[in-house]
Formats: sequence, structure tokens, C-alpha cells
Amino acid sequence: GEPVTGLGPDAFRIIESGTMQTISNFSEIEDKIAVRTVSEDGVEVRADDGVDITKPLEIIYFFDLFLMYKTDRDRAIKGLESLYADGIPEGESVSLVVFDDALETLVDRSDKRREVLEGLEELKYIKALGLNQRITFTEGLSDAPVTNDRDTGFYERRQRNTEYMIDLERKIGQVGNALLATMARYARADGRRVLVAFTPGYPKSEWSPTYYSVDFLNAAVEYPQEDLWRTIGHEASDLGFTLYTVDTSGLTSPSQSDVTSGITDSVAAMQRDAITTGVTATTGQRSQFQSPDGPSSSQAAGIDPTEDSQNLGQWLERSRKYLLISTAEATGGNAFFTGDVAASMNTILSSLDHYYSIGYTAEHIGDGKIYEIEVELENQPNYRVVHRTAYVDLPASTRAAQALRSEMLYGGDANPLGIRVELGESDSRFRLGAAGS
Repeated sequence: GEPVTGLGPDAFRIIESGTMQTISNFSEIEDKIAVRTVSEDGVEVRADDGVDITKPLEIIYFFDLFLMYKTDRDRAIKGLESLYADGIPEGESVSLVVFDDALETLVDRSDKRREVLEGLEELKYIKALGLNQRITFTEGLSDAPVTNDRDTGFYERRQRNTEYMIDLERKIGQVGNALLATMARYARADGRRVLVAFTPGYPKSEWSPTYYSVDFLNAAVEYPQEDLWRTIGHEASDLGFTLYTVDTSGLTSPSQSDVTSGITDSVAAMQRDAITTGVTATTGQRSQFQSPDGPSSSQAAGIDPTEDSQNLGQWLERSRKYLLISTAEATGGNAFFTGDVAASMNTILSSLDHYYSIGYTAEHIGDGKIYEIEVELENQPNYRVVHRTAYVDLPASTRAAQALRSEMLYGGDANPLGIRVELGESDSRFRLGAAGS
């Protein structure tokens, strides 16, 4: 839990997709200042020598009003107001971005306390369409009796569950695309780039369909938008962002075992447990089936399909935690499930007070492939290294397209080339068959 200081480039080993890399850039950063840097030829320059190399902190707060509840939003606002009540630390700039079916920037790279607090105050009065939304389906279908026969109830339940998942994917996809656009917009910012996303990951619903054993035997159930969240993590790393996800609703679950084992276990165990283990809707006891694919019949699995069931809400509760955690960890960040936003933000900012900036030159350029990264400390088994774990090497054309799309969504006014468009009087010689156009 304490930062390790005084390490040099020789202490680190970087492996990209199985290939050892040569460290070309190395700096030790403390309180936004490079206390020492080491060049590729081994020349070391220290801040004590009169060379002041500032590494500013660009922090972007992303509010997902499309999926959050009003109480969760207000909890986040209160925490940030407390955090910045006494001002913005030197060398830090703050941006506040809001998404509710449209992207809006309330604060853009400000180091002024008043502007940040005014932006948070404005956020309180946004009448977001998604703040208290529900996934609307015919809830009466949830009472349809289940049998082992392909009767009307079976088909109605299957259709209802399918509609639920489709709407779920659509909502998550909109938020995910907004996150990608936000990162594309701020990817040109100087210094350490940090994105704090206030989002539950999935839309919360008071009602979720129930899957019975017969459903598992007839169709596999997949996490919605798992690929999208993986893409967010990889592209965040490629653009140089450390991503932190914050769910201000805290640890809530219809199943006690979800809280006790879902978060404290490893991410892989959480995913495996969520997929392969059932929980009955009434007793919370684990059911007997071993895989969503299952054997060829419910009798072979020893299951009574009229008794064993799992409410989809329990799956989604674990699924969203897994995705929030794994996405953040892929960038070297972390996920927080807490109502104490100020404490979580202090934890995040304290982890940014001291770190090492290590670079290497890859042999590939914009090939669009995903590359895994391992960073090791030799002969230091008691030290824990936190770093981005993978990135996608995006082609230059893709990055340019993302930046353009981001500006279109935000309505940005950046114009570094000074380009302007002038509309003159219409001329009939350019009509092309559309008179008067």
C-alpha cells in the first residue's frame, strides 16, 4: 500500500506479448514532478540539478446519467464537491463530461475551483432522461408457468428474456460509445491522463426475468457487451488513459454470496462463478447444473426444471462488477463500489502522487492488433506492480476517425488549422438537377 521509491530502469523488465522490450524512457514521478529521468544511453538527470520536468495531471470525470439513479449521481456530486472545496491542486486540470443520450461538457480542462464547483452545481439540475429509467417489458410474463414442455409459457418467457437482453445491450452500447468518444477527445491532453467513470456498468432494473434450468439446456447465456468493455480497456491503454470506474450505489445484491465471494475473489473466479453456478430465486442455495450449455436433457443433469431457477438480476449484478473491475485493471486502474466518493477519490489521487513512467519502442506501428504487457520487478517478490496489461495498436486512420467522430458528438470548436467554410450566393451553374438548391 505504500509507494516504493528510488527504483531505476534496471529494476524493471517489460515483456510485450512474450517478447522482451528495451526500456527507452524512464522517469520517477512524485507529486507531478519528475524527480529524476534516465535517458536511453543511461544519463540520469535529477530535479535537484535544477531541471524541473512537470508532469501535469489531466483528470476527466465522466457521469453516466443514462444508467445511474439520481441518488447515486447526487452522492458522486457531493463527494467531488468535498474533494475540491479548497481548490484544485497545482498542476492538475479537471474536466466534467455528462452523457444522457448526448454528450455535454460542463467543465473543460479547468484549474479553477469556482468553475469546477459551478459545473457540479449545474449537474444537479440536469433533468436526465435516463436517471430513473426502467427496462420496460410485459412484467406479467414473469408469472408464466414453467414446464419441461415447449408450451406457450416457455416461448413467452424465452421471447421476454431475449427482448430484455437486446434492450440491455443497446443501453450499454450507447454508454460505451460515449466513453470511447470522451477518451478520443482528451487523448491529446498533456501529462498523465486519468478518466474516472461514474457508472453502474449496467442499467439497474427493479425487475429482471428468471432463467429456468430448461433455458440453460436450450441456449447459452452470455454477458451483454463484454467485448465492448474489453475494447474500452484496450483503447484506453492505447490512448494513454488510466481508467477508474466508480459505482456509487455500493455493494448491493439480491444474493448475500455475491457480496461475500463476488468481490473478494479473483476476477476469473467471479466470472466462472457467475456463469456456471445457479442460485435459486427463493432460498439462495446453489442449484445443481454445472454449465449453461448443460447436458442433452434436464433429466441427465438430475434437475427439476420447475424448481431450479436463477433471476437474471443476480447474474447481471456479478457480471457488471466483473466488467467494471476487469476494464479498469486492464489500464492499471481500479474499480470502486462505494458510497463514500471523497474517500475513493483520495485513494485514486494518492496512487497518482508517486509512479514510474516507463516507455519502450515497439516494432509494430498501427497494425490494429492487441498486445499484452507484463511488467516485472526482478528479485523483489514483496513488491506489487500495477500497470496497464494490454492495448490495441490502433492505425492512424482509425485514431483520426475517432477524433473526428468525438468532435462531432461533442460539438467541439477546436480548429488548429484555422479552417473556415463560407457560404456564398446560390449559383444556378452548380444546380445538378436540383433547382434552387
